[in-house]
Amino acid sequence: MALRSVVSLARDVLRQTVAKPQPWSFLARRGLVGHSMSSPKTLNEIMDQEKLEKESPEHIRHIWTEFHADEKQMRVSSVLDPDNYARLSLNAAKSPLFVLPLLKDNHFETPGGNYLSVVMQMQLPYVLMTPLVDYQALGDGAAPFFTLVHYKELSDSKGLVLCRGDIMSRPTGGEGITVAEARKLMVMAHIFYTNPQRYELVHKMNHDPAKFSFEELVKAVEDDPILRILNEDEIKLV
Repeated sequence: MALRSVVSLARDVLRQTVAKPQPWSFLARRGLVGHSMSSPKTLNEIMDQEKLEKESPEHIRHIWTEFHADEKQMRVSSVLDPDNYARLSLNAAKSPLFVLPLLKDNHFETPGGNYLSVVMQMQLPYVLMTPLVDYQALGDGAAPFFTLVHYKELSDSKGLVLCRGDIMSRPTGGEGITVAEARKLMVMAHIFYTNPQRYELVHKMNHDPAKFSFEELVKAVEDDPILRILNEDEIKLV
């Protein structure tokens, strides 16, 4: 897909999304807030919250990371502090849509780069990600292939917001993502919505899309030092 088509289609998705009186009703329509949600809706469905309350924040971080370490489960995890989550929540409410460029081998969408453009839609604690090409093929029927859920139950007592991401298959039958790629999408989501400099691009796409530059977005991703250390257990947001 040509660069101009990527930006144009992203703007179309944005216009269609924000034009709806209840733009996030798709969560219910696609079964993402009911029993079929890929990730549990509460922390207690994953771990015994009462037992976690007895542990130190550092040990909880370790437990959460180790619990999601098995890549065969097709899951990723992260831990945010309450301040970063508050910033994420505030910015997500103001700018609920963004496009993330995911570098993939043998995938051509932009000149000079093998990028899969991923539409990210936010209704915290949920974040849904769908390939832009699936929107082109299926419109509003496009379903996410990766979801994030943020668990705030330990925010006040332990100063932790736990995040889990689940990889799903694409209904179009297209290529999915690896655990490493899912981790990169998760980190990019948090960076672009918590880092003030990076958030400028998110705000521009939502509120002044005519000035949004996909080339600028790709450069921001390529230049960000945090995205170069994704193999480390803990990634500190800046």
